[in-house]
Amino acid sequence: MTHAQSTLGREIESLAEKYDTLRRKLQDHQLYARIREIERSSAPKELLDIISSYESCVAELKAHQIAMDSIVPAFKHASPKIATVERDFLVLENIVCYDADGNRFLHYPQLFVAKDIERQPDGKQINFTPYNAIATFEQMGMSLPPFPVSCAIVAELFKNKDDAEVRKVLLQYKDKGNGYGWHAQNTVVDWGGTQIIHHPQDHDFPVHGGTNNINAQQSRESEDSLIASTSFQQSRIVLSFERDGLENEPLKKALKKPVAVRYTKNLSGLREPVVLVEVGDFFGKTAYQWVSSSDETRAAWLGCNNSNFVLNAGSNLDVNYAARGVRLGSPRNMSEPSLASSGKSGAP
Repeated sequence: MTHAQSTLGREIESLAEKYDTLRRKLQDHQLYARIREIERSSAPKELLDIISSYESCVAELKAHQIAMDSIVPAFKHASPKIATVERDFLVLENIVCYDADGNRFLHYPQLFVAKDIERQPDGKQINFTPYNAIATFEQMGMSLPPFPVSCAIVAELFKNKDDAEVRKVLLQYKDKGNGYGWHAQNTVVDWGGTQIIHHPQDHDFPVHGGTNNINAQQSRESEDSLIASTSFQQSRIVLSFERDGLENEPLKKALKKPVAVRYTKNLSGLREPVVLVEVGDFFGKTAYQWVSSSDETRAAWLGCNNSNFVLNAGSNLDVNYAARGVRLGSPRNMSEPSLASSGKSGAP
């Protein structure tokens, strides 16, 4: 690396640190949004100055054909970690999800994960169909995580399970207090079309959906962005898979089949989904893959039943279990939830 490259690297790393600091300060600001969407005419001058400096620096790097990754690889490819515990949330950093070809399709520099599922005042879980869970969390200014984000969360919780607060959240995927660990996901699988759909929209629910326009305003986060919005904004993501050879079986066995490996990676977003086998072992359960023999669209659920830790993509769309919310920005100003009716109650 030349002296000019080194100087430029230090400059952009410094800007990144300043940018991250300001991002944290502005998390509760009503104008806080991603670079591409911010109302610049109304934004604080300090933010605009840093945006301008950052973009100028990136432009200079590109003009010199210097890859940003070669200057600050730790910033772009840092390992995920649990940063802090804030009130009712665990704060995870650098959550990244990859498809079966190794392409990154989701990335969150910082993610607030609720430490508990949604519950009634008496402590009993609130049950949601997948559609109602998605719509309800959007009304709350939060989001129901898609299957790959949940898998990334579980993998990170598992890695940090010696921490008492973290372990408590992890164990809810085994048992939330009623003997089951099922969590709703912002993911459906179109088995006839052989498509995994993360952040599905109204039209992806042929039955048991609604007209709330779920996930409709979502758009992908720029790879060059150093700032994330306070709402969970991502586009509808469709990943394909081959159906022949997929069957209900232990995940460890399934991962020996190339067709199942591709399917599982596109569903879980994990480069090494074998970690879920280890999670199952920790729960005292067998990690299991559930698929569907139907050509219909089915819901995805993650969690334990009586005997297995299940990656379930074969449930009817009206099945209703528990749900856990996530948020990108600070939850301090989060409004009180306006819970949608789940249509059923008393399910696992």
